[in-house]
Amino acid sequence: MRLHERVYLLDLTHAQVCYIWAAIVAPHLRYTFGEFRMKLFTKTMAVATVVIALTFSGNTNADIVYSTNFNSPTYSDGGLIGQDGWLITGTSVVNPINVANVGTDGNVTLTNNGQDVRRAYTNNLVADLSNISLSADVIVTAALATGDYFMHLGNNTDTVFQARVYAKSGTTAGTFQLALGTSSGTAGLVYGAELNLNSLFNVRAQYDIVSGLANDTGFLFVNGNPYIAALTTGTDALSFASVSLRQGTAANAPSVIVDNIVVTTVAIPEPTTAGLGLIGLAGMLVARRRRTC
Repeated sequence: MRLHERVYLLDLTHAQVCYIWAAIVAPHLRYTFGEFRMKLFTKTMAVATVVIALTFSGNTNADIVYSTNFNSPTYSDGGLIGQDGWLITGTSVVNPINVANVGTDGNVTLTNNGQDVRRAYTNNLVADLSNISLSADVIVTAALATGDYFMHLGNNTDTVFQARVYAKSGTTAGTFQLALGTSSGTAGLVYGAELNLNSLFNVRAQYDIVSGLANDTGFLFVNGNPYIAALTTGTDALSFASVSLRQGTAANAPSVIVDNIVVTTVAIPEPTTAGLGLIGLAGMLVARRRRTC
């Protein structure tokens, strides 16, 4: 360990540092006093950086705000509306979304047009969140060239939809592609790599809250792997209070089997009490560097 490092670790007072400089350091090393203090300052700042990182790390574990697997006995075969709090979105009753169980293992099937549904959960204000995610196991059985979104988050109304997950047909036969939009609008929407129809994928749409207006971002993950960045579009969310399934329009929408829906939130980490105290100590150490002998 170098001499200036040993001096730092002793956490000496200003007067003691000046004495060591005059009696020990200056006669043997080619440091000027300013260089000597700068070395101490550099190490102080390194510690301060670690302190700040630890202070604001907080608890970043995701909290599950809603989940469902459509299984019996909570769900029975037949129309989804009215089961476990699922409501109609809009007014269309064409092609009702139905639950189907094999034994006690259930799922729901979306066609390419008709009834849309949503399930409300406890309201989450964006001011309290770092991000929110919607994940589901999906099997896309058919997709069309234009594409449309089939699941999203919202504020438990008929009109505000965020984290829209789109699917369209791929250029290769038997494939489809996914995309993510933060809100309304598709101009500039970019789709990811081709995936196989009739195959099971876990799809997770993450919506990231960014300070400012119309600049929230997000990312789509497939089977836990990064897939494609979201298109930032439309109006940023103010709150999240529902998850929705959508059947879209016949000319654009995919047909999808959906299971195991999970909505999770990550809160903005709060500084720990100990960390705040360490920041104050780091500030005192930095301030000490400004003095001269």
